Amino acid sequence: MSAIFKANNAIVGKFKHPFSFELPIKSKTAVYGPYRSHLIDIISGRIMDPQKRITYPSFEKSLWPMQAVDVIRFGEGNSSSSKAPFIGARYESFRDEFDYTLEEVMQAARPKSFTDSQFKQIVDSFNLNQLMDRWSVGLSNGQSRRAQIAMALMKKPKLLIIDEPFLGLDKENTTLLSDVLETIQIPLIIGLRIGEDAPHWVNHYLFADKDGVVFDDEALKMIDSHKCEISRFRQDKLKVQHRMDIRDKNPVARPSIEFRGLQVKFADSDTYIFKNLEFKIADGERVRIQGPNGSGKSTLFALITADHPKSWSEKVVLFGEPRVVGKHSYFGINENIGVSSPEIHAIFPKRLNIFQAISTGFASSLFPIKKTSLSSHQIDQMKSICDDLGLDLNDPTPFRDLSMPDQKMILFARAIVKSPRILILDEAFSTVPIAQMQLAFAVLEKYQGTVLIVAHLDDEAPPYNRSINLHELNEPNTK
Repeated sequence: MSAIFKANNAIVGKFKHPFSFELPIKSKTAVYGPYRSHLIDIISGRIMDPQKRITYPSFEKSLWPMQAVDVIRFGEGNSSSSKAPFIGARYESFRDEFDYTLEEVMQAARPKSFTDSQFKQIVDSFNLNQLMDRWSVGLSNGQSRRAQIAMALMKKPKLLIIDEPFLGLDKENTTLLSDVLETIQIPLIIGLRIGEDAPHWVNHYLFADKDGVVFDDEALKMIDSHKCEISRFRQDKLKVQHRMDIRDKNPVARPSIEFRGLQVKFADSDTYIFKNLEFKIADGERVRIQGPNGSGKSTLFALITADHPKSWSEKVVLFGEPRVVGKHSYFGINENIGVSSPEIHAIFPKRLNIFQAISTGFASSLFPIKKTSLSSHQIDQMKSICDDLGLDLNDPTPFRDLSMPDQKMILFARAIVKSPRILILDEAFSTVPIAQMQLAFAVLEKYQGTVLIVAHLDDEAPPYNRSINLHELNEPNTK
């Protein structure tokens, strides 16, 4: 059978040892390991092989790999929903002239050779019909994910690579997307994190780390060995959870966050995000926020941080004070809040070094503070958090050139460095290896404030007191 990709004793990029494998035309491959992203860059032709020991037997000779391979990365803040100009923008109360419906976006991306029947078929297969007249930036994570993959397939690539396709999706959307990917007729590669089970339709495996690349049986052995590490990590989390349960047997009665029957809906629509948002979170409590995609997790955080128009309401109460325009200011509110989220990651200034990046946590903005303007106490706080997280505060490397896990750890450090009274961790540890997560969880165990957590995988959720399921508080929105 002809291969879509073939490596023959190749030594490329960061890999110091030769590797060999080939992917058949009908392959559906899962890639794991800390060098997963680097291997994807090699397979897609973004990192070239000067020795020509990497070939694409089924490609026309006139095609460059980058012309024939489409890569979508969801683990790096690349989803359309994360590109909103601020955390609550997808629920803004007005539309600008440059805002488009999903129908307009997909028609603009549609190649001329793509017929009406083909367009209808792909819209149907990705369950996008009822979303076509929706404002594209207002789509939930799962909805925008399906739309992006559909638009990629309209280009008819020879090979489709999707890194972390299920990141941030609830079970229903994960199943729906998996079922669609199973039907794709072209070769498919998906990048997954250790601990994330591959869909049943995967028929090949790759594992990439500093020692090289292994294929199928050897790859499965490496994946299994890392699962043992995950098991030990889970046991350590249970010990932390036990200590926390003992400490928090008598939680503080005073709520730090309270919603008193708030209503929020999409502009120019009868679709409610929250019909009657009403609950309390005690000061110092740690709560995991759950619910399907589109249930309002991002909106909830935007209400707390005053990024949403509806957040300026006396029905939003922080530390016993109803929010009042004129009495409270945006920056005053956010002096008490630290946030790490995909939205912040997407727009974070990539030129900043580690010191500059963490210093923005004191400003409640994305602008760094000069070292001379920081107090000795603030600098000591930055040094302490970097020591605890294994970061080098004096490393001059720009944010853009750091690994994804290091970027996530820096954003966590930025969120917690000022010891805020409320800490929001929205997918803060996705893509972060276990060793680094353990360091972050140890920091969180000492933290005294209120923590709100969203995590796709249970392993990436720090220990918490209870969970709030938004789906149970509201009627679910259309998926």
